Amino acid sequence: MANEFRSKGKQTTNSYAAIYTAAAGVTTVVLALQCANIDASAAYKIYVKVVDASDGSTSYILLNGASVSAGAAVDAIAGKLVLNTGDAIQIYSDTTAKFECFISYMEMTA
Repeated sequence: MANEFRSKGKQTTNSYAAIYTAAAGVTTVVLALQCANIDASAAYKIYVKVVDASDGSTSYILLNGASVSAGAAVDAIAGKLVLNTGDAIQIYSDTTAKFECFISYMEMTA
């Protein structure tokens, strides 16, 4: 089994969009998801959910409208999170492009 550490970033929009989706044949351990409010003067809300592909794409809220002050950040995942093929983590904020999110994860393949 090959293990690779990876990371990527994404700005939020005002509708849910995937920051990461587990590829076919991949098990992923999400290590961290940091979301920073990049606005200089106002607090905004951030939302994060996981979509479980094995359960008919049922979604589960991980962070529900957390208010983050201007220039502050929030760790959106407490502990580790395991994703299987097709599972996704999606993010959005109440105002477009007010958050930059960065995810760190390890992908394991057979």
